[in-house]
Amino acid sequence: MPCGPHHAEYLLGAATEGVIFRSVRDTAAMLDILTAIPDRGGPYLSALPAEPYAQLVGRDPGRLRIGYLTNSPIGTSVGDEAVEHAVALLTGLDHEVEPVELDIDGHQLAQDFSLMWSVEVATTIADIQRTTGPVPETSNSTAACSQPQEGW
Repeated sequence: MPCGPHHAEYLLGAATEGVIFRSVRDTAAMLDILTAIPDRGGPYLSALPAEPYAQLVGRDPGRLRIGYLTNSPIGTSVGDEAVEHAVALLTGLDHEVEPVELDIDGHQLAQDFSLMWSVEVATTIADIQRTTGPVPETSNSTAACSQPQEGW
């Protein structure tokens, strides 16, 4: 989704802007609206479907190959009961569903993501300070957060 004239994408594409929906039909209708005008300042232009998204809702996708994980890339559980429910549902719809293993170093991925996130936060703070001015020397954000504030 377009981020406006000053940003190409948030968090190097790891975060997106959008709307929370209650149905796939609502999601499709809003995607048609949000993608109607290309984001000329964006890092890339997404290819649009041959038909509007709203017209594609409810269409039989055919038999899909779907892989799933039972552990996150860092080895934590992803919720066995929910995974089993989703697998049963998709299998019941005649899709090919099978477990997959990722050939990645999940801990390195987590470290890289943490680094990217921290740099983005620091950059955002620097951008705000350029716009609003530096934080006064008398301010101590750590002390301010740990002390009860009037009206809180």
